[in-house]
Amino acid sequence: MRDLLKDPSRRGDIIEWISEKEGVFRVVNSAEVARLWGEKKKNKKEMTYEKMSRSLRYSRLEGYFSDLPKDKNYPKKLCFKFGPKSKDWY
Repeated sequence: MRDLLKDPSRRGDIIEWISEKEGVFRVVNSAEVARLWGEKKKNKKEMTYEKMSRSLRYSRLEGYFSDLPKDKNYPKKLCFKFGPKSKDWY
């Protein structure tokens, strides 16, 4: 996710910042993000969004992603926030 957000050629059409300052981003094209995630993670070419979201939920438990602040009116679907264990996202 972080690498996609840092790559200007990938931003906008598949992933975008909602608040870069707060580490909040939104997945625009979930199928493409899942495919790229699968390539990066042990070359799993048949990665789906469902499988990737399972991994994201586990990553949230580990502290790599955080819950979205409720008072900011961020989109609920496909919106994520980097957590305290995430590095170099800013």
